[in-house]
Amino acid sequence: MDLISNEALTHALREKICRHGGTSLYAKYLGVSCAFISRMASGQRYISGRVLEDLGYQRVVMFRKVCRKGTEAHPIETSGASLL
Repeated sequence: MDLISNEALTHALREKICRHGGTSLYAKYLGVSCAFISRMASGQRYISGRVLEDLGYQRVVMFRKVCRKGTEAHPIETSGASLL
């Protein structure tokens, strides 16, 4: 499973916007509002819907075991992904 952080996904979105010639053109291409794209590109909201699909990703929710006093949790490899 290839996981990336929200920050890396936001960077990929910004690159995609540039390749399309700007926020307005990219929003028009996807059939969404310019404000919707702008909020995701600025990190004000999570990337979702058509944008996530266009970037070739899907949201995955993960949970991690936490330590209790006197016990150890097993570390997991997240490949730089931020856990939501």
